[in-house]
Amino acid sequence: MLLAARLLNDVNGVNSFDFVTAYEVATGDAFDVYFQFYNAGRGRGSSPEAPRYMPAAGATVSVTVLNLDSAKQFVRVAAQPFAQDPSIWRFSILSTDPVTGTVSLKVALTEAGATRTVQLQGALRVDSVLEVC
Repeated sequence: MLLAARLLNDVNGVNSFDFVTAYEVATGDAFDVYFQFYNAGRGRGSSPEAPRYMPAAGATVSVTVLNLDSAKQFVRVAAQPFAQDPSIWRFSILSTDPVTGTVSLKVALTEAGATRTVQLQGALRVDSVLEVC
């Protein structure tokens, strides 16, 4: 099994969402980030044919929001928004979080005492909004 994760957008249910390569937002936006674990060792990479990976009951997920300036990195705990599908997880970015530019995410899944990590390169694209006077 090759654990991987893919970003989801417009999530309305366990089978109602779109796949995206990155979230594109403005500095200061608050938003939820959804992602899904899948087995990249089966199917065709990150395509919809790749089977979802369902972590065991009691699994926990933490997400490190990476930044070139290590002082601006922070960790969020992710939660399962749908009890019927443990492959989908969500965490929030607050308007006060120090995110700008292209940001990667390091996702750590802990289940049965073992931790595996997945990195989502360039998952957040956060642009400054300039006002013209």
